[in-house]
Amino acid sequence: MADADPSTFRRFEHRAEDYAASRPDYPARLVDFLLQRLGLPADTAVADIGSGTGIFSQLLLERGLRVTAIEPNEEMRSTAEMKLGGHLNFTSGNGTAQATRLATGSVAAIFCAQAFHWFNEAATLREWQRILKPDGTAVLIWNYFDESSAFFPDYSGVILAFGAEAEKTISAAWNAHLDNVLFRKGAAETVWFSHEQRLDFAGLLRRVASTSYLPNRSDSSWAPMAVNLREVFDRHQSSGVVTVAYRTVAVFGPLV
Repeated sequence: MADADPSTFRRFEHRAEDYAASRPDYPARLVDFLLQRLGLPADTAVADIGSGTGIFSQLLLERGLRVTAIEPNEEMRSTAEMKLGGHLNFTSGNGTAQATRLATGSVAAIFCAQAFHWFNEAATLREWQRILKPDGTAVLIWNYFDESSAFFPDYSGVILAFGAEAEKTISAAWNAHLDNVLFRKGAAETVWFSHEQRLDFAGLLRRVASTSYLPNRSDSSWAPMAVNLREVFDRHQSSGVVTVAYRTVAVFGPLV
């Protein structure tokens, strides 16, 4: 079975603390909609692939599902285990999207929040076909920046200037092809919900520090990026915080 390029999950080394502290969660309305739409009652076995620090896993656990979280980055996985290890329905596994180490036909649904853009699509499809039950569903979720917000143009200007790969994940347009390569033809559905996050300047810096394609605090470009971000923050802040608006998008359906 093919394995992932280790450089992919090493992107988040030394970023787990900032990731857990500053990344947005996901709208409760979206999670409830998906579980109802897919008919996933409490105690259903599901997988959270590329689970990171457990942000989405926690939302599933709170609704009574049995969650196996698969994450190859040790620091991210350990952070999730410390936070969620007390849940009886939580299992943590060291694996990748294309080599999960889960049993064949063992989960009713696969959730993948804010991670699929790093995966090898063909190899991931083969593995997910193996671990899903025959009537199982895959769900891909992203928090995309709301491009209509006043904050977005100034913020994205900084991100694009300092992150060479930002364009791949900053816009929802890149995933339009997934209907053809991952999901059964004509069967995929897409929904989105509004979401937002309120951050002070320290929180905004942590949000940026958690992003794999942007400089980290030890890079020479961190200081000039922080200066630019301070200018953007001051332009848009109210009472010491900025509101970061998102469109949380979910694409889901049976696999091909």
